[in-house]
Amino acid sequence: MMPETIEIRYANGLLRAKLRPSKRTTFKEGVLNMKHVIKHDLNIDLARKAMKKAFEMYVAKFEKYNPTANWTSENQVKIGFEAKGVKIQGDVDLRPNEIEVDMSVPFLLKPFQGKAIDVVDKEIKEWIGKAKNGELDDVEA
Repeated sequence: MMPETIEIRYANGLLRAKLRPSKRTTFKEGVLNMKHVIKHDLNIDLARKAMKKAFEMYVAKFEKYNPTANWTSENQVKIGFEAKGVKIQGDVDLRPNEIEVDMSVPFLLKPFQGKAIDVVDKEIKEWIGKAKNGELDDVEA
């Protein structure tokens, strides 16, 4: 269960924050988990191809954050990157009509959680659009 408030002690005092849990966010041992769903209307093979292109670009475009994208099966990829020296990881599952992103973010990096989801969301949506337009084979990732 997620606590209502959290206290962080540091050299100059105490930071106290109220948490606003949502149905998609869970809190466990200092880590926030957030699920995000991206809808698509592609067939599964074309959606997989779009995802692969998206993650190839994700790794190339965000090189300074040491991004990783490791496919664990035909429809699952483990992603990760570093922010402020801390590793942020997630799982992405490809399903018919949707792609689910499940990110684990250390609580102290919560401000980066939305940005992490936005970056993945934007890349995937861009490549889903290219797939719909028949542009996947025309682009070098």
